[in-house]
This record gives sequence, C-alpha cells and structure tokens, in this order.
Amino acid sequence: MDFDSIARFIAVIDNGSFAAAARVLDITPQALSTSIAKLEKSLGVVLFDRERGGITKPTEFGDAFLPHARFMMAAEQRAVEEVHARRDARSGWVRLGIGESMAGAPVARAIARLRETAPDARVAVVDGYTQDMLARLDAGELDLVAGAPDSDRAQARDLVQIPLYVSQDVIVARADHPLASKSNVSLADMQDYTWLLSHTRRDSFQTMIDAYAREGLKAPQNVMFMDSVTVGIELLATEDYLIFISRDIFWPRLGTADAQFVVIDAKRPVIERNACLLYRSDYPLSAMAEQLRDNIIAEIGESVAQSSIPQREVSSTARKRSKVG
Repeated sequence: MDFDSIARFIAVIDNGSFAAAARVLDITPQALSTSIAKLEKSLGVVLFDRERGGITKPTEFGDAFLPHARFMMAAEQRAVEEVHARRDARSGWVRLGIGESMAGAPVARAIARLRETAPDARVAVVDGYTQDMLARLDAGELDLVAGAPDSDRAQARDLVQIPLYVSQDVIVARADHPLASKSNVSLADMQDYTWLLSHTRRDSFQTMIDAYAREGLKAPQNVMFMDSVTVGIELLATEDYLIFISRDIFWPRLGTADAQFVVIDAKRPVIERNACLLYRSDYPLSAMAEQLRDNIIAEIGESVAQSSIPQREVSSTARKRSKVG
C-alpha cells in the first residue's frame, strides 16, 4: 500500500469516476486503474462498483476504507510539514539546561527571540548545577547546557565548549542587613553571621575557609549548605544571613533603589565564574537548538555591551555576535 494509490482512490470518490479523476490527477485512465487494482490487491477486496455511463461508486469496503484513507493522507501531510518545520527551525523541541554560572535575563530574551521567529517551538528549560546538567546531556535529555565550563571533559571527550564571559561571585544579603550599608566590610565583620553556601559545589566553602585562614582568622562556624535557590532567597529575605553566590543569579534583584537584596562591599572571599555554552559534538544540534545557541551568544554580547551583566571579561565570540546583531 502506497500513498499515491491511496490519493488516487480518494480522487476517484471525490470526482465520481475514473475518467474525471484521471483528468484532475493529470494521468492516464490506465495508470489510474493500475493504481486502484494494486490497492485492491493489497487489501484483498474490491473497492469500486463501475456502473453504466462511467459512474463509479465505492463498495461497502470502499466506504469503510475511505475515512482511514483520508486520515492517512492528512497524517502524511502533517508529517511532511513537521519535518520541514524542524529542518527550517520553525518548530520542534529544544531542551536547555541552565547551570549556576549563567545569567538568566539574556537566556530569557534569547528564548523570546526564538519564539518570535519560530512560534511553534517547544522549549524545555531545566536549571541546576552544571555537572548535573551535563549528566542529562549525556543521557540525551538536553540539547544545550549554559553554565560553568568542564575543561577536563572538553579536552578528553567530544564536548563543544563556547566561552561567554567571566564574572565574580559576590556576597549578598537582604537590604536591611546590619552590614548592608557598611563600606569595606572585612572578613572579621562577617565572621559571626550565618552563611549560605552551595552543597554540590564545595569550592565556595573552601574559598571562604582559605580566605579566613590567610588572615589568621577563625572561619565562620554557622554555615548552612543550600542548593535550592528558591529556599535560599526566602531565608535570606527574612534572616541576617549572607550568601556567597554567582551574581548572575541575583542580578534581577539587585541594583535598584527598592531592591530587596544588596551586594556586601567586601573584597574577600573571591571566586571567578566562567559562563559558557556546552553541547555534544558527536550528536548534531537540531536547527532549533542551533538557533537558540546563536541567540544566547548574541544576547550575552548585547547585555555586556549595555552593562546588564557585571563581568570581568567577555569572550570574543559573544563580543563579535553582539556587533553582528
């Protein structure tokens, strides 16, 4: 059974005769008869009764087959349209993992830009720590990961890594925290407060310990390990806690007169975070994923140019994309 034979079967019914259907299809009556005979043979039934005057009516088997034939032709058309849409990056799925080093605002704008050009796009966004996101990339659950780099893996395995920018972790507190309005906050000033640090990424904890050790001070004893940004923000909003975190996570909540949180004016501890895009080179990106990748790079470049992302250094890739965009 082939789609040409099914389409010709429908044409005979819609036009009332073999002769009329052949004219519409621009084929010979003999070719049409051959297609219908082939279809009847594959089904094992007679589909048409031919009457005098060239009138052709479907048999009970033809009537039974007709709705299925129309469905199959519609399904074929939808399948072709879906494949072409995916090929042309107008629809289809793209799955993005957001790591701890990535600024949310430019990614959101990149997704909005994608939806403008591909309104039928289906976008799934998952956030967490980069290592968890890379595990999901390996499992085929994600197409792209925007987060911290994995240089060892990039060198050892098939992992494409596009650097975007470098920023520094900051210490954040609620706006009415006792240290919020103080200048040049020292490690000693922060010693007795409760700190919120990442449980998964212990580099924050180690950096804090090392900073206090270098100045001969006892490290803070009140430490809560927290990987839930949502719960961490709620705790920070109601208690005199300090959180040592990527500024990009808090960027939308900072920098305005009525901001709920502020960056503590402290020079130490310091951690630099590299933000990048990662994806597998052994599994080709879909056209939709490529478009989102390019949109993120362009938005990062534009955000840096407008100082929407506080950074020490922006990659040449993002800078070039910004100029092109």
